[in-house]
Amino acid sequence: MWRRPDVPGDQDVARQMGRALKRLPADVRRNPVAVAEMYGQLMFSGAQRRRPRFLAERNLRGKHFDVAMGEGDFGGLVQRSAWISESLILSHGTNAPYRHLGKVHTQTVYTDPDTLQCDGSDERTVHYGMHCPDLSALGSWVIEHEPMIRAGLCWYLPRYSTRSEFSSQYKGQTNRSSFDRAPMEQITVVDYVLRGGRLIDSSGSEPSQHPLVRTALQVDLPSVQGVNPRDFSSIMSEEFRGHKQFKYFLRSFLLSMSAALNAEQSQSEINKLRPGFDDRISALRVDIDSAVRSGPLAAAGARATSTAALLVAVASSVADPVLRSLGPASPETFWQSIRERVESGPHGAHNGTWRYVWILDRKSGALR
Repeated sequence: MWRRPDVPGDQDVARQMGRALKRLPADVRRNPVAVAEMYGQLMFSGAQRRRPRFLAERNLRGKHFDVAMGEGDFGGLVQRSAWISESLILSHGTNAPYRHLGKVHTQTVYTDPDTLQCDGSDERTVHYGMHCPDLSALGSWVIEHEPMIRAGLCWYLPRYSTRSEFSSQYKGQTNRSSFDRAPMEQITVVDYVLRGGRLIDSSGSEPSQHPLVRTALQVDLPSVQGVNPRDFSSIMSEEFRGHKQFKYFLRSFLLSMSAALNAEQSQSEINKLRPGFDDRISALRVDIDSAVRSGPLAAAGARATSTAALLVAVASSVADPVLRSLGPASPETFWQSIRERVESGPHGAHNGTWRYVWILDRKSGALR
């Protein structure tokens, strides 16, 4: 049986995004705005007899992904978070400017079974666009990070709004109706977080501590800098095959962390988890340091670096209402809302579920 070659990120993301990016023609690729527009068009489905939707929604609906907080410049976030994120989503909310992309027209014709003549028809036109503050910046990001997107390490989730027009003709009579533009009902980044995904905050935030907002871990995460996204994707695929084992370990580690946070002697239980995590990080650090000292990585100018990171656990009774209300908000807005909810309440009883946020320092340093 034919199998897709192993990819460093999520295989379903790699498959879906690979199909879309393959359809970007050469002349479009020279224009970042055109790239962003066509990406949004390729990810939109206005199929007949169905509600408009995000094209890959059905295949990716049951998954959870990590989500970049904020709506600004994502920069090198993908590379800095590659070791802790299986597939990172970048997105913008409906508060970002609307960019019209096109329209989808569908028609259903009804035939009289006796005369086999047209008896009437229903027509629907969906005008659609996505919310994005800077199409040029988005298109440049897609082209620059195409190898990483194809590898399933990251992807962009468009947030659509639509305006629909309907026309029905039957026995010479025509009825028309239309609806104002409104955000499309679709899966959002919040849905993926609520299924178990983690938030990635690259602003170096320092949230206030509380029994319902706790720093569970402080660590220097190893990484590789000095290489372009294409080389980095190859590095993740060929040089560091053990990174997937680390991500499998991380899943188990977070389950154990949730149990430790809910224990009566929680800090003691958290401390017990630390040595195992440190051992995994040390092994990863040794592999990276060895790889960049010789072979293709050294020739490419790669260097081993580290990023100071905090793993913060927020009780779902506090985090979930904030996420549903704000969507992909900036880290400053998110943490301010978390603090206000904790201090003023009310918030529901803690059910033992935690949402995790990786907070990355703004700068990377030499690997220690």
